[in-house]
Amino acid sequence: MLLCEIPRRLQAKSEQLLLPFPRRPVQDSQTLPNCSSISLLSLGNGAPNVFASIISFTGDGTADIGLNSVLGGAFFVSCVVVGIIGVSVGNDGARISSRGFIINVGILLLSLACLILIIAVRELSLWAALSFLSLYFIYALLVFTCSEEKENENGLQDVEAPLCCYIDNEGHDADDTAGRRPNDGKKGGVMSKILCILELPLYLPRRLTIPLVSEDKWSKPFAVSSVTLAPIALVLTWNSNSTKLRAFEIGGSVGIVCGILAFCTIESSNPPRKCLLFWLAEGFLMSVTWAYILAQELISLLVSLGCILGIDESLLGLTVLAWGNSVGDLVANVIMAQKGGPEGAQMAISGSYAGPIFNTVVGLGLSLSLSAWTTFPASYAVFVDQSVFVTIGFFMVGLIWAFVMLTKRKMVVDKCLGSGLLAIYLCFLSLQIARIFGLVEILVPNI
Repeated sequence: MLLCEIPRRLQAKSEQLLLPFPRRPVQDSQTLPNCSSISLLSLGNGAPNVFASIISFTGDGTADIGLNSVLGGAFFVSCVVVGIIGVSVGNDGARISSRGFIINVGILLLSLACLILIIAVRELSLWAALSFLSLYFIYALLVFTCSEEKENENGLQDVEAPLCCYIDNEGHDADDTAGRRPNDGKKGGVMSKILCILELPLYLPRRLTIPLVSEDKWSKPFAVSSVTLAPIALVLTWNSNSTKLRAFEIGGSVGIVCGILAFCTIESSNPPRKCLLFWLAEGFLMSVTWAYILAQELISLLVSLGCILGIDESLLGLTVLAWGNSVGDLVANVIMAQKGGPEGAQMAISGSYAGPIFNTVVGLGLSLSLSAWTTFPASYAVFVDQSVFVTIGFFMVGLIWAFVMLTKRKMVVDKCLGSGLLAIYLCFLSLQIARIFGLVEILVPNI
């Protein structure tokens, strides 16, 4: 039950409080679809993969889980999500930007080539890890430059407003779902009450430490408790292995002072209008903290499940963890393509490649950089299952298929593109299932 619930909670919490930060700049600056996809969708949907990757690489012998979960999730999104989009909107004749698509595929292929080199060499310096991480800044600069050129050429001022409104409505729907109290579902009968009771242990601690400053969810008691308990929760999280009483004293003192100030300055009827950045920053920080905690528990559950069932943990990361962390990309991008018209299809396809780029470059880049930092000035030894080359190989085949089909068909998203991508992923999945049952043994020569 926890293995099913934690990925959902991890995704919901990432969308609920990580999305408001990029959403407001998107609305205010009238950001183009490509820029929105690398900021809004990538941050909200990619956060679970980033946290799971960092936890895996910092753990003992769990680097395979993090690497396979990130690559598996990126492969799933770029093949299955794009494939479903192609099949679902194949009759609409939606056309996407060639420049943006070429940049996305090019950066993904370059990052995968860098990963092959890192795994083959089996060691990584801090500067090499930071160089790999810098690929995302190069990617963001290229997308921003191309988007500015497209805006100047075509005058797309009228396109962004409905897109941003659509994103905002979707985001508020996600917030309503994630922020709903367990006792709100009385009409659901006995089953709803049972689910609410089971959800309460995960819901209540988060509600007591994360402030919600929207009009419909504002509660002064919860707001005061959040600023009071948040410093203590941070100390418990980041000093869980420490016995220093001083840290708890400082955290408790800061929490009490903040709680008293909040109680005396905020109103019961309306959320605060002054110092709003403080409340948003606290919500963001505590959301990151809870995502970190949930990711840590998820990795532990996968390791335990692998030991119980006798299945390699890397295979579980490649399938179960990758699928769980990719639910947000699947739902958001497919709905965007179906309901957003031609611009929605453009943003959905861009997001389906921007998300994997974010997960691969930022997720693995941060994980490798932190791991290399712990061994600096010596190089970090990279020892992972050599079968990861198979995943990267199928990943590259899917990217090449999409590139060939779209350029051949003048960048029109159709069912042929989608069917081919789904077939590639099914072949990969069949190979992994055969490997689980011992029907096939994947042998990769040592490089």
